[in-house]
Amino acid sequence: MTGLVVGLGVVLLVGLALRRIDLFVLVVLLVRTSLDAVRVPGPAGLDPAALLGILLLGTASTWLLATWRREGWPRLSPLALASLAFAGAGLVGVAVAPAYAVALVEWTRLASIAVTLLVVERLAASAAFRRRLVLVLLLAAVVPLSTAAVQVVRGEGLFEAGGFDRAVGTFTHPNPFAAYLSIVVVVALAQVVHRSETRLRLVCAAVAVLASLGLLATYTRGAWLAALLGVAVVVALRQRRLLLGVAGALVVVLLLVPGIAQRFGDLGDEESLRGEPGNSLTWRFEYWSEALDLASESPVTGIGLKQVAGESLEGKQPHNDFLRAYVEMGLLGLLAFTLFVSQLVRTAVRGWARTRGGPVADRALAAAFAGVAAGYVLMSAVANLMSQVVVGVYLAALAGCVSALVQRGTDPALDPALDAALDGGPVPNNEQRRPSRAEEDPVGGTVEPGTGRRVSAAGEAVTGGE
Repeated sequence: MTGLVVGLGVVLLVGLALRRIDLFVLVVLLVRTSLDAVRVPGPAGLDPAALLGILLLGTASTWLLATWRREGWPRLSPLALASLAFAGAGLVGVAVAPAYAVALVEWTRLASIAVTLLVVERLAASAAFRRRLVLVLLLAAVVPLSTAAVQVVRGEGLFEAGGFDRAVGTFTHPNPFAAYLSIVVVVALAQVVHRSETRLRLVCAAVAVLASLGLLATYTRGAWLAALLGVAVVVALRQRRLLLGVAGALVVVLLLVPGIAQRFGDLGDEESLRGEPGNSLTWRFEYWSEALDLASESPVTGIGLKQVAGESLEGKQPHNDFLRAYVEMGLLGLLAFTLFVSQLVRTAVRGWARTRGGPVADRALAAAFAGVAAGYVLMSAVANLMSQVVVGVYLAALAGCVSALVQRGTDPALDPALDAALDGGPVPNNEQRRPSRAEEDPVGGTVEPGTGRRVSAAGEAVTGGE
């Protein structure tokens, strides 16, 4: 019966993607957080989350290729190019991996994140789509947070580690759950700090509080620090003196919430009584050294995707995405990942500058992404986020939105015409859209969407694009 439901869901999603790619992307973002805990009974052990990832990769890639073929090759943003470069470097990791099938599956995770960014970057030309995406990102937290609340109240389904019972929600591990919640906290708080609508701010404040409680219940220090950094960025962009309030709230949490101080207290214990690492930070340093040794014979190409977990004694990923990029994809992978991360930061900075004086909703979105990007960089140094699709697609969605805002002033394809299409008609992916009035030339010509060239009424190019 469950398999039948999954099959029907796939058919409906494919049909939705063929008609409205924007709604398909939003539905994927809405349900993705709830699927990791779902397994279809049977010998194959069908994983709906993996199936949805493959479906996203296939349908989104097909839509992009069809759109580019119809409208011509677009001017890709630096962030989009960096994401494609990193996905390309992942193919090297597939080629050199001894376990080819495992590496290929891992590569599809990287590729699905990159494709999400490309699709959202194009759809986010619509203000309506951007508003809906922020709403969906917050709504997607309802099921995981409700599940986590039940786990904590009943004391069941928790992940025990280091003497702490950690909430996992609908995720498979507390760490990705915490990474996702850190994004929700920052995005929700950005709406509170930078928006003016009272009702919206109250709702988002409630979401921020609930997500913060869920984040605390994961006992994930890296995500705590990432969320704190993201909140600090969001608040500082509004008014720096508000950082005093953030500091005060932090002190209150440390004093009143049991286990928080204890979670950081063991960082001074380098070794336990049994001779094992006394805390996860000490373990990380030791494991990083072991992981580096794996790449000593192939520093240029690496040992292959997902091979640190396959060849190390611990059998785990290295909890450092920069290190993992080097070990598994070599110097090329490290350079590509560093470029991608740097472009995330650059896009955040330019997005905040570009939205100055613009709609307050876009200002809040830019602030949210700046905080999320800062937290992501921090977590990448101490966690395994590189191929965590359940976290990566939300980062990519926010990045795509802000990247679209950065391009808005220079790309004539980004205009209100798409807004109208998404609100009241078919998305312009089924037919070539007509130029908007803003694109009309005073002498009767038009501006070609995506190129910036002015074309006279006779069809002759009269000016070049950028």
